[in-house]
Amino acid sequence: MGFALSWLAVKGAEKASILARLGLSESTEADSVPDADIVGAKLHGDWYLVLANRCDYVDRLPLSDLSASAVLVTCAVEEHVMYSVASQWTDGRRIWQVTHDSARGLTDLLAEGAPPDPFSALRTEALAQLEAEGGADSSVDFVFDVPVDLAKALTAFRHDQDPPSDDEACFITLLRPPKRSFLASLFRRQ
Repeated sequence: MGFALSWLAVKGAEKASILARLGLSESTEADSVPDADIVGAKLHGDWYLVLANRCDYVDRLPLSDLSASAVLVTCAVEEHVMYSVASQWTDGRRIWQVTHDSARGLTDLLAEGAPPDPFSALRTEALAQLEAEGGADSSVDFVFDVPVDLAKALTAFRHDQDPPSDDEACFITLLRPPKRSFLASLFRRQ
């Protein structure tokens, strides 16, 4: 089994504001592992994390609006097909995005915009490891880690490594408001 998830980390905006803009609220459930559908966590360096156990969750969010007065870093992974992507948004604009899709080959790495400094070193190292392990015939997809490690370089968070906090139960389950049934919406009291 592999991970299929996406996350965003926000710096420069209050947690309450982020959750309100996403239509989420905190529950009282906390865990050391992000098993719930959507969780939140405080990261080191004043980042706030929202992680969903769906690869496409972040794609559906209004990233431009969320980053209007904040810095936003996103990451999505689908390990079943070895797809990964990371991006940064600031002042309502996407600054950069780095994508790896193994369906286009083990060396596939599309960089848009101006990725931060660690990108070149991460790419060089991954391609060297891939070449040392047989190149296109390698059984390991080293380039998959480039977007993931780039997001980690900025936020200090990686989904498959140690929890982001010294607190064991650092992942708080986030809730969406209950959906009203069709009949309830027809007959709601005013």
